[in-house]
Amino acid sequence: MHNFLKKQMALAIAISIPGVAFSQTLEEVVVTAQKRAQSAQDVPISITAMSGEFLEERGVASATDLEKFTPGLRIPQQDASKTFIRIRGVGSQKFDIGSSGSVGVFVDEVYMPRFSGADIGFLDMERIEVLKGPQGTLFGRNTAAGAISSSTRKPGHETEGFVEAGVGNKDSYLVRGAVSGSVTDAVAMRLSLGQEERGGFQTDTLSGSSDDSTNTTARLQAMIDASDTLTVQAFVQFNNRQQDAMLQKNIALGTQDGQIFPLFLAPGVQAFDNGDFRDYPISDGGDFDYDTWLSYLRLEKEFKHFQLVSLSSYLDGDGTTVNDFDSSEASVGSSSFEEDYSTFSQELRLVGDQWIAGAYYYQDDAYSDYKFSWFEDSLPAFLWGGNIFDNAPLDMETTSWAVFGEYRIGFTERLSLTLGGRYSVDEIDFTRQGITSAPGMIPTPQNYTYSDNEDWDSFDPKVSLTFQATDDLMAYFTYSEGYKAGGTQFTAPNLEVASQLFDPEELSSYEVGVKSELLDRTLRLNASVFYYDYQDLQVQRVDTALSGGLPVAFTSNAAESEITGFEFDLLWAPIEGLNVHFAYSYLDAEYNDFIGPGGENFSGNPLPVSPENTVMGSLDYTTEVSGGWSLNAGTDWVWIDEFNFDVTDDDPYTKGGDYTLGSFRLALISPEQNWRITAYADNVTDEEEYANKTRRSQEVIAAALDGRRYGLRLQYSF
Repeated sequence: MHNFLKKQMALAIAISIPGVAFSQTLEEVVVTAQKRAQSAQDVPISITAMSGEFLEERGVASATDLEKFTPGLRIPQQDASKTFIRIRGVGSQKFDIGSSGSVGVFVDEVYMPRFSGADIGFLDMERIEVLKGPQGTLFGRNTAAGAISSSTRKPGHETEGFVEAGVGNKDSYLVRGAVSGSVTDAVAMRLSLGQEERGGFQTDTLSGSSDDSTNTTARLQAMIDASDTLTVQAFVQFNNRQQDAMLQKNIALGTQDGQIFPLFLAPGVQAFDNGDFRDYPISDGGDFDYDTWLSYLRLEKEFKHFQLVSLSSYLDGDGTTVNDFDSSEASVGSSSFEEDYSTFSQELRLVGDQWIAGAYYYQDDAYSDYKFSWFEDSLPAFLWGGNIFDNAPLDMETTSWAVFGEYRIGFTERLSLTLGGRYSVDEIDFTRQGITSAPGMIPTPQNYTYSDNEDWDSFDPKVSLTFQATDDLMAYFTYSEGYKAGGTQFTAPNLEVASQLFDPEELSSYEVGVKSELLDRTLRLNASVFYYDYQDLQVQRVDTALSGGLPVAFTSNAAESEITGFEFDLLWAPIEGLNVHFAYSYLDAEYNDFIGPGGENFSGNPLPVSPENTVMGSLDYTTEVSGGWSLNAGTDWVWIDEFNFDVTDDDPYTKGGDYTLGSFRLALISPEQNWRITAYADNVTDEEEYANKTRRSQEVIAAALDGRRYGLRLQYSF
């Protein structure tokens, strides 16, 4: 189907609804974006909020699924170990322990620092909120672009829960459930268990292995009413994520005579088979295995005029990733990445009717080791017999502390001003080693040990003016600042590269928005216009100048950018049982000043993964059919404009976007609403597009989107 027709289909599904009588109001959406329960319509922040029921009905299993329902959000996943998140063009392509993301990921307000451990699945969720724009005042470090805040379902004294099982194509399956209830009059507990295996769509034609993935989660919570004014919540969760083969295609290869990595390739090794879109040969498919333990203790103490909240958390993660270095059938080499970290955080917060004040402490101890193994088709192996090049063991400690607050001033019943700010200090202390057993390699990596430390501080203010024109119409202006911490290089073949740190990014945001509910609250219409001044961008490019000719992914504060955009979100309930959703995002994000490490001028080029236009539309209809049974039918569509995966604007291999994804679902619901049988299909047009592309010197590594996925799910609630 031509892209033009797909665009029209997405638009038509969203807006071509006959005008009939109104008889249903929209449900209120409650969020905690400002650290207190509020209606989303009363919060002067652009928010996309999704309930647990919304996620379960659509089979949303990971963070990458959220971009199909959130204007301005892009999550181009390279593989299971590398989840890159961008909001309104602001994000990161780095995944190592020496760097940070621009979008903060939180589980029950606990910050998840690692890309590898952030996408831990959405089992038994209460809701997910995607907050757009800097959230530094209340959420803290590394939220310059925004935050993804997920809230789990909490224990209750009423005995309730659910069990669910599902099967799908590609030998996919799902088993999950939860149970909650009283242990004593003062103690309630909730146990949540789940495992989902998604059959992969990419296949290594040499071994026959596919990129199947498995996500396993076990969670136990306790809610203790210690007194009339003190509540204690204890939480522990284990998550394991695995992927059988880390398949990525080298799309820059010629079908038979292309040559990759002339620096590393053995003489005479030139013939490659590029295969089909999702089926291609890989000499070493690799794998991924990652464990994450999360525990926290939350205390809420009620006083006469305020509430005290204490949140103490401990996070532990470790995993390994093995990849084919060149993503081809040639046995050039493989890379392995080992990561191990433990994180402690403590927040104390006082919450009054019109104010919030608090303090935050964070410590992260992390270790990583990145290794290359050369094989028989590589030049190093040809000369030195397949030696191992072990590059970049890194021990790093990150310490951060902050104080923050917000105060709301009500000038009149309808006009208010909120002033906020956060002062943060980040410090890193690290030791890096360079170890090589290929000393004759040209250029020669160094054996070295290098230690260093650095600290940065930042004050991030927020000013928000809100005007409640009517009970159903609110307008706001918000100015806010955010920053992303500095860091150290991913790999460093010599001391000169190892000593090159990069500084924080800084972003200033100006946003004007309106939130409204019209037509007897059957129509919800929200819109916002924003402008970002984005300074000291941390840009990663392949450079050889500091490494004696060896290609190295090098990060520096090399660019400035301006971003403008517009977002529009409409939800309409024209008749009982029918919801219509339409959303549109416009984004103009480009570099103002960016000279690359080789002198290339990238000024004026679009920021990576920043489509100019995104259109989303959905229908959801429920009606009674027979004997009290109900039928629910729904469809969701998104069209994504063309964009670049890289900073260049003229590389055909790193272009992306200009495709449409659609899904359908049909569910039968019992009269008591305790049984639900769902048939579903995702990517119904079986689009052949890439989720991510990464240029590395003369190669471009690409990971394909999933193809058409379909199946059945059966859920019983009690």
